[in-house]
Order: sequence, then C-alpha cells, then structure tokens
Amino acid sequence: MPYETWYGWEGDRLTTVQTSQSRIQTVYAAGSFTPLVRVETEAAEQAKAQHRSLAERLSQEGSEDGREVQFPAALTAMLDRLEGELRRNAVSEESQQWLAGFGLTVAQMAGQLEPYDEPERKIHLYHCDHRGLPLALVSPDNTLAWRAEYDEWGNQLSEESPEHLEQQIRLPGQQYDEESGLHYNRHRYYDPGLGRYITQDPIGLRGGLNSYKYPLDPVSRVDPLGLIDFPGYNTSWGNSVGGISNEVSKGDMSYGDGARAIQEQSGPHYSPPIFSVSADGGVSAYGIFGGSVSAGITTGNGDKGLDICVYITNCQGAGTGAAGGASISGSVSNAPPGSGVSYYGGATTDVGFLVNGAATVLTELNKNGDPVHISTGLSGGVGGGSFGGLITCQQYTKCLVN
Repeated sequence: MPYETWYGWEGDRLTTVQTSQSRIQTVYAAGSFTPLVRVETEAAEQAKAQHRSLAERLSQEGSEDGREVQFPAALTAMLDRLEGELRRNAVSEESQQWLAGFGLTVAQMAGQLEPYDEPERKIHLYHCDHRGLPLALVSPDNTLAWRAEYDEWGNQLSEESPEHLEQQIRLPGQQYDEESGLHYNRHRYYDPGLGRYITQDPIGLRGGLNSYKYPLDPVSRVDPLGLIDFPGYNTSWGNSVGGISNEVSKGDMSYGDGARAIQEQSGPHYSPPIFSVSADGGVSAYGIFGGSVSAGITTGNGDKGLDICVYITNCQGAGTGAAGGASISGSVSNAPPGSGVSYYGGATTDVGFLVNGAATVLTELNKNGDPVHISTGLSGGVGGGSFGGLITCQQYTKCLVN
C-alpha cells in the first residue's frame, strides 16, 4: 500500500497532518502563525473513537425491511442534540417531552447509543522565540520531549528528541520538507541555507525588484505567506497582522492595502518622505494659446520604496507672448509615482532665442481632503520666443515597478 499523507489547512495555517500511523493537530495563537499546542493521536487510538451517531444508527436500522431510512435534516439535528444530552446525562425538559410524544423514554434512547471511547492523545506545549519559531516541545508534566537550535535564517543547528517526535514547523508560516530540505510556506519554497526563496514572488515586481528576497533582517522581520514582510509578532498586534496576512492571501485585500494596514498596526514608525523625480523630452508651441506634449520616466519613493514609471504629459495654455521649441526637462514633486491619470494646473514661462529655457510650477487638481501635490520643473532646449501664462496638464502614467 503506498504511503499517503493528508494535510488539513485553516486558511494559510497547516493545522492537521495525518498518515496511516498517526494524526498530528496544531493549535495556533489566534490570528497568528505561532503554534501553541501539538496533539498527536495514534491510528489505533483513532479507531476507538469511531462510532455511529444516534441518527446514523436509527436511519440504518430503523426500517422493518432492514433498508436505510433517509431522515429529514431537522430530525437528524434533533437526534444529534439529543445524543449530546444523553452522553452528558443532562437531557432537557424539551427533549423529554419530544420523546414522550413518540412514546419513548430517556432510558430507551440511551440504550441505542453506541459505545464511545475517548482516544488517548499525546499533548505537548510549544515554546517559541519572539518570531514564532518553535524551540522546544514540553509535555503537561513539564518533561522535555523535543528541542532544537536554529540560526537567524532558520537553519537547524542541533536537535534532541527524547520522545522521537517529528516537529516540522520552522519560521512563521513555514513547514519543513524532509525530501528536499526546503521550507514551504503555502505560496513558495524557502532555502534556509541561502537565506532566500527559490520560488519567484507570486505578486511579481509589486514585492520589489528582487523577487526571491526573504526579509534581510530575519531576527526582527517575518514573511509567513511569502507575500509581505513586516516586523515580527508581539502580543499587542500579532493577532491583527495574522488576520491581515490571511485577507491578502485570500484576495480579499490588495497587497498595497495589506502592507499599509500592517504598518498602521505596528504603531508609531518613521516614514521616509514621499517624492518623485522625473525626466522627459518634448515639444511646445505657445502664442496667446498653445500647448505641449512630452514623454519621460519618473522614479521616487512610494509606499513600498523605489517606484519606476513611464508617462506622457499633454498641456494646454493661454497667456501673453509667443514661444516654441524642443526641450529636455526635469522636475521634482512631493507626489509618489503611481499608475493612472493625473490632472494639474499651474503656470509656465518660456524665454530664449535659439537656446531657450522654461520654468513650470504645477499643482495636482485633487478632490477635497486629498494631500496637496506640487511639481516644479526646469527645461532647456532649442527654440525661441518669450511666453508666460497659465496651463492645465494631463499626465498618463504606467508604473513598471510599484
């Protein structure tokens, strides 16, 4: 018979591992990947607990011809509730009246129950470090059943197992794969020897330029899903972070929203200034009325660090004078780069003969309550004339890394 292993998951946490020899169940701290209790039940003990429920027995043996009877769902639910009360020896008045309506007694129904033997289980308590990495398993009588030492990246340095336990949980969210020696965390494989993933980031470049990177500070940061790295758990916010991670994994929350929510849960922290720097080339022509078009690249510090985007800007203006030319320009803004369409209003001046220069100040036309974003730029090129006036612009941006 081939060797089979059955895995049971609760969201992104592996809670049950069952083979033909035993079943191991893990209880985690609420909303986190930190294990608390390990419960192991041998296959022979599991067999003791196998029995037919009261509803199953009556449906299978209740007909005169020996055929199984299909009970309505409401009747099955009532019999299940009655069985629970009978096994607790606490039958309610309502159940007694219900039985009396069929001419039955509590004693008669108790005689229909199949024996139920509580299986013997091996229970051990986890001792973990501040990240949730298991360091020891201890029995309820305070006997050491298993212990191990690891380096910062999750490499096992030593292991002792007086009770011959197999403990496969590693860094938060990771399970040890004995065949490959790798760690699996639901979305990809991690190599502790390299300190990096060997599977690409499933969210692509949204996770950064390095699609194989594990947190560079594994002592204080964790990545239980292979999607987001954030400061390790502590008692004040670990539950919230675990819940946010699960929401991101299920697709109920975007990666960006999840990252922001985790940062908010981590309490006061330093946020680097948000900005963008752009460079482009374009042409312009202004008289009383006129316009310009340009294309370029922008980079800056967004929500997750470095962003790289390309854009096209189209402007229309009205003022005094006349000027035109082709130029290269650069600008700085307090707005983070982002894909989409942005609208601006501001002023520009252009002056020169053969070699000309221009200065432009734009303010993003946001909705009420949105942050005020201002962009200032200088340009130089070939052309001529003199112009000053007001302009409106539309910028179409597509981010390559965001």
